[in-house]
Amino acid sequence: ILPIFYYIINSIRTRTCQSAGEYTAYALYVGTLFLCNTVPDGAAPIPLFALTAFAALLILFLVIYVDREKEMSRNEQELAQSRMSIMLSQIQPHFLYNALGVIQDLCHGKAPEAEQATIEFAQFLRGNLDSLTQREPIPFAQELAHTRNYLDLEIKRFGKDALRIEYDIEVTDFCLPALSLQPIVENAVHYGVMCREGGGTVKISTRMVAGACVIT
Repeated sequence: ILPIFYYIINSIRTRTCQSAGEYTAYALYVGTLFLCNTVPDGAAPIPLFALTAFAALLILFLVIYVDREKEMSRNEQELAQSRMSIMLSQIQPHFLYNALGVIQDLCHGKAPEAEQATIEFAQFLRGNLDSLTQREPIPFAQELAHTRNYLDLEIKRFGKDALRIEYDIEVTDFCLPALSLQPIVENAVHYGVMCREGGGTVKISTRMVAGACVIT
């Protein structure tokens, strides 16, 4: 009886649902065995004690297993974040931005197209690096601007005749995870348009459907 009260009290005091579920499973395990043991021998036509012990052990195992799986998943996420932080510290984005700024100054007045391409590439690079540390959803306008920078660079690369872009933006007042739109558009360019002889058109549209914002 004492272990049952101990586990119940701990399940009430604990602050996390996982720990509360684990303590409840402990109490259930001990309680079912205690109740089963009070049944007189021969009162049940089946081995009630053995079946109840097996069921209680199974519940206990599942609770602990799920708890450990969640803990491992949380540790993997923390490890991924730490690796990302190390990678960003090694990239040294300020050096890249300063180098691109120097190239832009060298192109100023001499090669306006190269200067504009450098500006767009710097903005695209900044958007990619900033998204690595962005955990909260960002405004759609910010993601669309990042996608435009990418498309402007690709148009300079392939030419306006090979890659054509159409925008049909009806809704902009919503948020989405960073780098949601740009990779899809990039796949459309490389595996859709550029695989066709003569190129093609990429159309980006947003609309409101049944209370949800849909991006196509």
